[in-house]
Amino acid sequence: LNPSEFLTDNELAAAGLANQGRVFNPQQQFQVTWPAETVVARAYLDQIKRSDAISETVSDNLTALLARVDKLEAGSADSKLARQITKQGKALKKGDDDVITTARKKDLINTLNQIADRIK
Repeated sequence: LNPSEFLTDNELAAAGLANQGRVFNPQQQFQVTWPAETVVARAYLDQIKRSDAISETVSDNLTALLARVDKLEAGSADSKLARQITKQGKALKKGDDDVITTARKKDLINTLNQIADRIK
């Protein structure tokens, strides 16, 4: 797959991180989960932006915060950054969104909270 107006680099990278269980069997329907990684948060953010359900300011702030997380050394803590991420996540709850966008925002907020917990 290639990035396009319908699928971003972040979404492609996040797809590679999906946990579908040990063995894929199309006759069973295992819930797919994604780890709390910045690329996964960016993929959710890309989807929300594509549906015009987020302000450019909030999107830019989240993008900058996620870039700061990426620059942290493995195992490093930054409680101030963690608080900022949590605060921006709360700002996403505002809005009169459709069901799909609401679910994407919920998943993004959960991912952001897990990232924040990891760097506290």
